Amino acid sequence: MSETEWRTLKDYLNNYITKLLNVKEEYDYFKVMIFLQMNLGMRIGEVSTIKWEKDERDVGKGVSRSYVYLSENNSILTINFKRNWRQFKLNKSLQKILNIIPRETKIGRKVRESTHRIIHHKFIFENPYTLKSYPTSSISRFFTRLLREVGVNEKYTTHSLRHGFCVECIRKGIDIFKLSKFVGHKVVQMTEMYSNHLSVSDFDEITEKIIEIK
Repeated sequence: MSETEWRTLKDYLNNYITKLLNVKEEYDYFKVMIFLQMNLGMRIGEVSTIKWEKDERDVGKGVSRSYVYLSENNSILTINFKRNWRQFKLNKSLQKILNIIPRETKIGRKVRESTHRIIHHKFIFENPYTLKSYPTSSISRFFTRLLREVGVNEKYTTHSLRHGFCVECIRKGIDIFKLSKFVGHKVVQMTEMYSNHLSVSDFDEITEKIIEIK
């Protein structure tokens, strides 16, 4: 995804989140999911399976079983994915977004109150009818629809957002080793490869500072 396309999508989602926080937009789980991925550089499989809290099986570092969960106050995110364990703190803005996500859903026929029941969600992005996280096939389809809505080339996948996040961090001068640990790469060389996606303009700072003709 080019820098322009990345910025177009990010601006669109930033605008949506701002309106959502100001109660000017209805909650759309998919847009919030993609917003989190763009701002945390997570794999879509990690984002889509975040749970509200840890369960008894979510233990161990480097174990084969994957798990992602929030701390009690939504401030810490713990991820074990592809035998790679990591944990980091969420800033106040992301915590504020998480706090408005519905944690339960009322289902049943609208005309018959007796059929209504409350579903308490295990996952923050949970299908209330299957009580599971949304499958990757649905996510891919919804992502293509979102790109079309925003006006970005439909050839990209959600993994392109992870690439874009890493490139943006490199542009901002974030330490490559810390970035590698943050996104869950097993070796720093995997993160360094994203520097190949820097554009010509990204090197202007170097030439302007080094080449001086008086």
